[in-house]
Amino acid sequence: MAKHPTAITGAAGEYFVAARLAAMGYVVALTRGGSPSVDLLVSNQSGSMTVSIQVKTAWWARRDHKRKKEKDRWEWPIRRYEAQDASPQFLYAFVDLRAWPDTGYTPLVFVMPSKEVKRRQFPESAHPYLWIMDAEANQYRENWEFIGFPSAPLEEG
Repeated sequence: MAKHPTAITGAAGEYFVAARLAAMGYVVALTRGGSPSVDLLVSNQSGSMTVSIQVKTAWWARRDHKRKKEKDRWEWPIRRYEAQDASPQFLYAFVDLRAWPDTGYTPLVFVMPSKEVKRRQFPESAHPYLWIMDAEANQYRENWEFIGFPSAPLEEG
């Protein structure tokens, strides 16, 4: 299984989330490279409601604990300044590529409000990570309702 450069892994996650949202009927714009805190701008089709999404992607985010299954989790490195300005219109999408396509697994996306990411910050940590434990995974896995407004169904054709 080949390891990919960080920038390519990040881009794969951003495009994966953008494709998923577009398929659900949202209008999605990728920001220009180098934007420090926003990767995607997502709106309804009329453009009257918008949210910003920061995408964090891991080639393989799953961490299984050999002795204590209650410690099984997913984890992503985050910067110390992440989610400094938490707002309802700012979300995170944590993508686990699961070594896709090499493994045949479909990537997983965990959607989390920025206020929750901010709450989970550990500023004293030398290498901060965001963890999503198995016990809480279902409230974030593919939970696009955090966007806060409905998408429009796509028309055939």
